[in-house]
Amino acid sequence: MPLIPLPGHYRKRSEFYRQLSQLLTNGVPPARSFRTLGSSGGKSFDTQSLEQKAAAIERGNTFSEALFVGRFPSREPLDATLVDVGEQSGRSVQILSFLDQYYSSIARIYQNAIGQCTYPALTYHAAVMVIALVNWILNDFDTRGSVLIILGTLLPLYILVFGSLFLASNRLLAPLRLALETVTSWIPILGKALRFLFITRFTLALDSLLTAGAKVDKSLRLAGSASGSLKLHTRIQHQLPRLEAGLSVSQILKNASFFPESYLVSLSVAEESGSIDQTLQTLYTQYLEDTQRLLSQFGTAVSRTFYVLISIFIIFQIFRVATLYMATFNSILS
Repeated sequence: MPLIPLPGHYRKRSEFYRQLSQLLTNGVPPARSFRTLGSSGGKSFDTQSLEQKAAAIERGNTFSEALFVGRFPSREPLDATLVDVGEQSGRSVQILSFLDQYYSSIARIYQNAIGQCTYPALTYHAAVMVIALVNWILNDFDTRGSVLIILGTLLPLYILVFGSLFLASNRLLAPLRLALETVTSWIPILGKALRFLFITRFTLALDSLLTAGAKVDKSLRLAGSASGSLKLHTRIQHQLPRLEAGLSVSQILKNASFFPESYLVSLSVAEESGSIDQTLQTLYTQYLEDTQRLLSQFGTAVSRTFYVLISIFIIFQIFRVATLYMATFNSILS
């Protein structure tokens, strides 16, 4: 995964899984499927990586091992977990289709959030630069005040945006990831949206693992890793020994103190009725939609915040210029 994942990366990943699942569905062997993608994908996919995957299959590697050979697609916990389980259960095509739908949804989430924030963000930057320029002129071309204005207004914004993207990329060291996850959880709307995104990833992985026949403890451990949340993964790891004491999956997740009460109640009822597979699929769809809705709300809130800050800055500078003008005018009269 790139250092800063953008919508194009997720769309490319989704398209790769979609085309690969179509070829496998049509009965094309894995090695030939990789080479077909390499020859027909043009610049969309890394031809060298696809050739390496085909060669790995021919050397005797499993499909799950060969899939992540080369630069693209990069080996992500969610993908690797699901593809490995899918191969063992004979559901590789279904897993690839799941991943296609998942990354397509994530691309839409990112695209909508960026689209809503782009224009107000550009306006905000322009206003900050104009204000810094005015401050520079009014202070006899002293750059210190203007630099402080730029850093004080733009730096917190950059930290918020790039911090969230770094958290999504899972490339930070564990202590930094945990600290950043804690900080972002305090941000209104965004914190809840990221939490729901982690739950969405966890639910997709858990559903696929249990459906494939994996043991409950292994399913919970791998799903926690695939969620992208270090906090959730750590808490589930601490709860796993209690499975031997007879605790159910819903009780384990309740003790993790991460999931909403409605999620836990739905899962508990599903365990009693034996419909856990259908319930997990429903919860996955529900929380994916909730994540999209929350990030859309966050984008709207950010755009409105930009406009409010711009208005405050403009009003402040108008009063500042007026005060300076009146002081200059009075000195001339005196």
